[in-house]
Amino acid sequence: MDCPHQPQPLVAGEHHGHAYAGCDACGGRFIGKGLLHDALGHARDGALRRERLEALPASAVRCPADGQTMHAAVHEGIEIDVCPQCDGVWLDAGEFEAITQRRKARQRRKDDDEPPEDDDSSDGELIEGVVEFVGEALGAIFDVF
Repeated sequence: MDCPHQPQPLVAGEHHGHAYAGCDACGGRFIGKGLLHDALGHARDGALRRERLEALPASAVRCPADGQTMHAAVHEGIEIDVCPQCDGVWLDAGEFEAITQRRKARQRRKDDDEPPEDDDSSDGELIEGVVEFVGEALGAIFDVF
């Protein structure tokens, strides 16, 4: 699987048994459908899911997994590129960073009495927060939450 922006392979990772991949050159991340199905609670059948995703504006990004045109969902000002074919999600480095920073800020507000979180979270821990955010965004599309 290659990066949609750079001519190089994505580096694979795993979190709780689900695969994701990142680009060392551009910092983008691809999250496969297993993580999203967990985040969305296996929401909706495939045909309805594809129909709703295809109704979103087309993105300039091609899915690293299957080459399909991805569609752009915007949640809290952050663009999330979603593949209607495989349910994969691509996040550019800036989008990934914005989501992780937002999640950390929310956590700090919850835990005001605790010291701020270090920024040495593993990629897997960051992916978990990103999956929650993406689940919120796509949950609105699928009327799950």
